Amino acid sequence: MKKLQYPLLILFGIILITCGKDDGPESPKPATIASFSPTEGEVGAQVTITGTNFGATASDNVIKFNGTTAAVSSATATTLVTTVPQGATTGKISVAVGTQTAVSSSGNFTVAEPQPESPTIASFSPTEGEVGAQVTITGTNFSATAADNTVKFNGTSATVSTASTTSLKVAVPEGATTGKISVAVGGKTATSGTDFTVIVPEPEPTIASFSPAEGEVGTQVTITGTNFNTTLSENTVQFNGTDATVSTATATSLTVTVPEGATTGKISVTVGENTATSTDDFTVLEPMVSITSFSPTEGEVGTEVTITGENFSATASENMVHFNGVAATVSNATATSLTVTVPEGATTGAIRITVNGQQATSGQNFTVTLSPWRQLENIDVSQMEGSINGVAHTIDDIIYFGLGFRNASSILFTDEFWAYNVVSGNLQKKKSYPGTPLTADAISFAIDGIIYVAGGHNTNENGSYFGSCYKYDPVTNNWTALANLPRVVSSSFSFSINGMGYSLGGRNLNGSLDELMQFDPQTEQWSIIGNYPEFRKRVGLSLVIDGKAYLFMGHDPSGDDYPAEMFIFDPADNSLTHKPNIGPTIGKSRPTGFVIGDKAYLGLGGEGYSVPNAGALDWWEYTPATDTWVQKTNFLGTKRYGAFGATVNGKGYVGFGTVAGPSKKDIWEYTPENDQ
Repeated sequence: MKKLQYPLLILFGIILITCGKDDGPESPKPATIASFSPTEGEVGAQVTITGTNFGATASDNVIKFNGTTAAVSSATATTLVTTVPQGATTGKISVAVGTQTAVSSSGNFTVAEPQPESPTIASFSPTEGEVGAQVTITGTNFSATAADNTVKFNGTSATVSTASTTSLKVAVPEGATTGKISVAVGGKTATSGTDFTVIVPEPEPTIASFSPAEGEVGTQVTITGTNFNTTLSENTVQFNGTDATVSTATATSLTVTVPEGATTGKISVTVGENTATSTDDFTVLEPMVSITSFSPTEGEVGTEVTITGENFSATASENMVHFNGVAATVSNATATSLTVTVPEGATTGAIRITVNGQQATSGQNFTVTLSPWRQLENIDVSQMEGSINGVAHTIDDIIYFGLGFRNASSILFTDEFWAYNVVSGNLQKKKSYPGTPLTADAISFAIDGIIYVAGGHNTNENGSYFGSCYKYDPVTNNWTALANLPRVVSSSFSFSINGMGYSLGGRNLNGSLDELMQFDPQTEQWSIIGNYPEFRKRVGLSLVIDGKAYLFMGHDPSGDDYPAEMFIFDPADNSLTHKPNIGPTIGKSRPTGFVIGDKAYLGLGGEGYSVPNAGALDWWEYTPATDTWVQKTNFLGTKRYGAFGATVNGKGYVGFGTVAGPSKKDIWEYTPENDQ
């Protein structure tokens, strides 16, 4: 038995040794490179290598470009991503994994030379010039070698004289035209954002002849020659130094008109910097004045008339115009048109124009129609001090007026009170206003034949405002003091309706007011019956129609202006309705107006004492029933504000007032039937 056991043990050992060798680790397979892409690139270019048996971890792979090690950015067993390393040269790519190395067999990787960056053009100076002008181009990535930069002006090549990487100097080449500048470097091109303007010098003009050789102002003349500009405004033509207007132009012909003020002498043509002068003189003939027509063919005094014709003077004062012998004022003048106003006293007849001793008369008559405005001549106003911002009321067809300023610029007041009989023309001085001190911009209205005056101010008394109240009886010609106002006030909107007196708005030393005060003539007492914060206004116009008060314009201190607006007060419920836009588009203070029938008429006014020309002449008709405005014939007197307005027997009357100075001393009558 023992002999058999030893051979078996030896055999078992051999089997164990043999089995142990079969289960041991195998050697790693070598890496292979199948391809790489791209096959060429600059330093820094990304390259993808495909193959087998690469290390799955980037650090397990060593990649070299012709012997220069590159960084591995990502790795799998079949793909490696790397970048061309600094210092790499054209040659094989190798990949080492462990102790084994694979070398590309498909060819070399070509390391390309780095491409220069594209040039840019930031600006060029100057931006225009003639051929040969030096231009500096600034930008980036130019070549410092002049010949390596290709510069073109709108496609025409130019020569670079000096160069740096940021600046090129070139000359505008022959044949260049207006357009973009381009710079090409190493196959890359930059183009300017704006055009370079190539200036083409104008050739010198010449004058061969002109026709006709003589003529009046306005005569059309044709000038022939060479090198004129085909653009009208580029040719300057003068007749003996006086500029003429060019109507047509070609390179060889100009058509011009003999200008106003031209005198006999040479004709010159200037194109650019060059001037040609005629050999012969052009003779300027004296013009003949003529009237072709006038429009309108009829109108009242103050109507604006346009007269057309020939050879008028462009200077208004050099044209003398008469309407049937009565001189008129020319407001606007050209050689063929005059604008004039039908003068006071004009009658139907021919129009005559005299210019520089020459005379022309119209072939038809101008018909003078009735004027709605007439200055009263049967009243002697020289004895009066005048009245500005005073009071006025009509009682039994007699206008009672006075108080206020007599001189707005020096703030002089008056206590005068007058009665004017429109029918007889009698002007009678009444008992002076007894209030002390004197007053202007007072509350005023008439009830049952009695005139009431209250409040007001006097700037001679340090801007004082008053609360006194008086009544005037025309029958007895007496003033009687009444109870004071509940608050001192001036410049308010005052009126009477249904036997009660009212004052709304105004101001005092504390500023603008919004109270509505009511006066009862039975008790002769005042009371405050309401407040209207939206109505802090003053120095406007109050007119009553059909039991309602219409409050026009005035000064609004909240906006420091004079809005063209209207408020309507209804005493039935003490409501106040705002009309923000009315016919007169320009607001004003202290306008004048009156009521005739069911219509209001108003206008004039201004914007304050300190504005010399603040007065106005416009005149308007307002119909409450239809809420419509119609502009009527302008007031024919002088501009003014603070004038009184009154109505007698269907006619309106406007008197006195001022424009930043002494009171006007005139009274005008307005007839609405003549203002259609």
